[in-house]
Amino acid sequence: MDELLKKIEALEARVKVLEDARSYVGQKLKNFYCNGAFGRVYDLEDAEIIIDSGLRIEVRTTEGYYRWTEFENYEEKHTDLAIWLTGVEDDE
Repeated sequence: MDELLKKIEALEARVKVLEDARSYVGQKLKNFYCNGAFGRVYDLEDAEIIIDSGLRIEVRTTEGYYRWTEFENYEEKHTDLAIWLTGVEDDE
């Protein structure tokens, strides 16, 4: 029974890793500033995510510039991207 529980825990851990690894490549930002995560730039609206590598993403702006940012953890990444990709803030 203990061995079965260990296998279940291992499978649950793998599922968590896969959930955290979902890709945002190809999606476009709807927020022009993104809370300053990419620096003091204001050209991020409609920028396309071209690289999604763990806690780092890189985007290409409509003007052809490349910008990147890193997140502290996956929760922050998913929360911020949920806002940036929809253009809807939590308090709206």
